[in-house]
Amino acid sequence: MTYNGYPQTGSMAPYGDAQPRTAPQLQTWRRGYMDNAKLASWPLRLAAGAIDYLPLFLIFDPLGQAHAAALGFVIMTAATLANNVYMQGITGQSLGKRIVGIRLVTAIEDGPASFRFVLPGVGRCLARQLAHFLDSLVFYLGYLRPIWHRRRQTWADSIASTAVLDRSAADLVIERRAPGARTIEGI
Repeated sequence: MTYNGYPQTGSMAPYGDAQPRTAPQLQTWRRGYMDNAKLASWPLRLAAGAIDYLPLFLIFDPLGQAHAAALGFVIMTAATLANNVYMQGITGQSLGKRIVGIRLVTAIEDGPASFRFVLPGVGRCLARQLAHFLDSLVFYLGYLRPIWHRRRQTWADSIASTAVLDRSAADLVIERRAPGARTIEGI
């Protein structure tokens, strides 16, 4: 079959139209972006993590040396739960993320190729915090994963379906999660 003098291959549209059929294209995101929102770079995430965790290790180390390791562990766990689980789940930002200007979010499906950003919630942040154990298993390779990963996610982010937005995405509307809302797989 020819069209304008050129041979055509592939399938034809219904009723003999000469236009070839194309499959609907799935939405793809550029590396380091989620739709039009820029994802946080690894140095920004590292700075936020240092602000969140370095003071905890500075508290735990002297208490461990003074044979009060149990007290240091309790203080460290309580501070981590308050900052990285509760505060980050409610606001999307731990203290370190707030100072650096980045935000933890997840995406809710609005349609086949559209979504909106929502706060992750306390349960998702707790699951993410527990999954950070996997990030530290092999030479902390999971914490380095945002350097080369297309969505700039650690393994914990992939497991909890979260992403960290850059400070340039501060003007985006981020909603609270509606009960029973579905999330995009792997985001």
